[in-house]
Amino acid sequence: MTIGHLLRDEPILLRDDGRPVRDFLYIDDVIEALTLLALHPDAPSVLNIGSGIGHSLQEVVAMVEQAIQRSIVSIPGEPRRADIPVSVLDVARAATGIGFRAAVSVPDGLLRTLHYHGISTPGA
Repeated sequence: MTIGHLLRDEPILLRDDGRPVRDFLYIDDVIEALTLLALHPDAPSVLNIGSGIGHSLQEVVAMVEQAIQRSIVSIPGEPRRADIPVSVLDVARAATGIGFRAAVSVPDGLLRTLHYHGISTPGA
């Protein structure tokens, strides 16, 4: 789903009925993780930066619909062979190695993103 589709009131492509699960992270949390990495030169060389919490694309669409108080039209799409059904990161090394924990929940991050792009959220 892209914000551009919402701004243009266009349908979104939702592959595999929106079942794929992803670990979403708000940009402020990404910046915090990168800052912590810069402050910890002894950090492990490989870290997963994420929330450690998975949300299906269906759930994300439902969160946006609730916030904007209208339905989002979607076009069903076939899953791609390379698509991973569930991708949720193990963030334990980030927590212990640099003290990173995601601070912004997916619903809050979506609201911030919608507001940034000037999209009204009467359901928030």
